Amino acid sequence: VALAPVVPAKPDGAKIFAAMCMSCHAKDGKGRAALAKMFKVADPAVMNLTLAATTKKTDADLAQAILDGRNRMPSYKGKLKDEEISAVVDYIRSLAPAPKASADKKKQGT
Repeated sequence: VALAPVVPAKPDGAKIFAAMCMSCHAKDGKGRAALAKMFKVADPAVMNLTLAATTKKTDADLAQAILDGRNRMPSYKGKLKDEEISAVVDYIRSLAPAPKASADKKKQGT
């Protein structure tokens, strides 16, 4: 009897985000204003992962920011595996609001 190969479970991006990112970026990804003030972040919007400044970035750009850190954000190089970083990027993508239907689609009733 041949056994099926064991496939490791995909890392849970939400759990990793909760453990590593939520303290600054908040559960909804919109950032914590009090921490931005405490860390003297010039533009608190950088902590909001649901804004276009983040959502327009490529997955590779987001993964690199997680690996290298940015400004007051620590580096997670050596702390998270590639698969975990990918799962966090996927989770960050899920936090962004759904794109709004274009005006043309609204006129057509779709």
